[in-house]
Amino acid sequence: MCCGASPATCNEYIFCNSNVVLRDFKAVDLLEKMLVLDTDKRITAAGALAHPYFAQYHDPDDEPEAEPYDQSFETRELVIVEWKRMSLFHMENINTVNKKNPDFD
Repeated sequence: MCCGASPATCNEYIFCNSNVVLRDFKAVDLLEKMLVLDTDKRITAAGALAHPYFAQYHDPDDEPEAEPYDQSFETRELVIVEWKRMSLFHMENINTVNKKNPDFD
């Protein structure tokens, strides 16, 4: 909500039901694009890096793109017990993975 005025004339952006006030419309625009629930419509990491909010940090020559994230596990038909077992396995082993990679903090 923009203090009762149009975004073009408003100098602060107030999130409904919160005490958060943002005065940077570039930040608000980026947040809105990042918080879209539909993954097909949500801004990509590359799109976010190219957003005007990050203009001072954006360097296309130093921003390698990662392979697309594999979400195929989410469409697997598993019983709840198997989902729980897989989740517990990953939670128990996350620290092992982190300890193997000293650059990961």
